[in-house]
Amino acid sequence: MFQCVAVAKIKDGYFEKVFSAALILAVTTRSEPGNVYYNVLKPINMENTLIFIEKWDSESCFDRHVKGDACAEFAQLMSIAENSPSQLFPSEVII
Repeated sequence: MFQCVAVAKIKDGYFEKVFSAALILAVTTRSEPGNVYYNVLKPINMENTLIFIEKWDSESCFDRHVKGDACAEFAQLMSIAENSPSQLFPSEVII
């Protein structure tokens, strides 16, 4: 199993647009081969922040997802909407 957590800090004025796009990305991603789960969280105490938590059967499934059209479209929006690049925490699930 492979998991990735990403923390995205969004610029003022972009949050609703990014949030809407993230919901579409979540629906698309959940139907991709090898996806175990894909969750988008909006922390209560962190304004303009989204946390993405995703789990995959393998790192190769994750890589296919990242190289896909849905991720490319979302990344294009994020390139203008983020305060700084998302912090990524890819990890192998051991327990």
